[in-house]
This record gives sequence, structure tokens and C-alpha cells, in this order.
Amino acid sequence: MTFITGNSEKLIDEFKQDMTQAFEMSDLGLMTYFLGMKITQGKYEFFICQKMYAKEILKKFKMENCKEISTPMNQKEKLSKDDRAEKGDETYIRSFIGCLMLLRATRPNTLYVVSVLSRSVHCPS
Repeated sequence: MTFITGNSEKLIDEFKQDMTQAFEMSDLGLMTYFLGMKITQGKYEFFICQKMYAKEILKKFKMENCKEISTPMNQKEKLSKDDRAEKGDETYIRSFIGCLMLLRATRPNTLYVVSVLSRSVHCPS
């Protein structure tokens, strides 16, 4: 899959023509959805949104009714290993963190929490 963008419609059309002659390809028009991201194109900008993907994550991990907060995690929060706590499902935690990592494309404010959580993935409790 190839994405073509530019500020000259004429140059874009010429490029697409050249590519079509050299390779088998189809023009699918303006991109609207890619890898779980909704793409909205304006005249001078692109907007990328992962709202549907975020909702899928909440559903997958049975968190649809969780309380919404404005920040992903208090930066003063410290996670510590509790040897007395019941061991968590490592595969489940890895899957959850992997899903959060994909959100970083449009939600850079999740970088800190993903970093902190990924440190404890080897021995969740």
C-alpha cells in the first residue's frame, strides 16, 4: 500500500499516472481509515484519530464502564512489587500493554504510563 500526498494536484496526478504505468495499482481515493486510525484530510492538514481502536481496547479488556480521567496516570505514582499479592496473568498484561503501545501514534500523553506499566510486565501482581 502506498500513500501519496502533496500540495500540487497536477504533480500528484502525474505521479499516479507514472506509477500506474510501471506497476499494477489502483487509486482508492482519499484515505479515510488505516491500521485502526481514522484519517480526516483538510486542505492543509491531516487529522488522525484512534477513538474506535481505544473503544475496542476497552471492550477487549472489559473496561467499557470504567471511570474517565483527564490524564493517563499521576506521574508521582510509584508502582512497587508486592510479593504477597496474587500473581497476575502475564500474557493478559502483555496484550494490554501492546494495545496501549499502538495508541501512542495519536496519544503521546500515554507514553509515560505505557513505560511505567511495561517495567512490571515480567512479574505482574
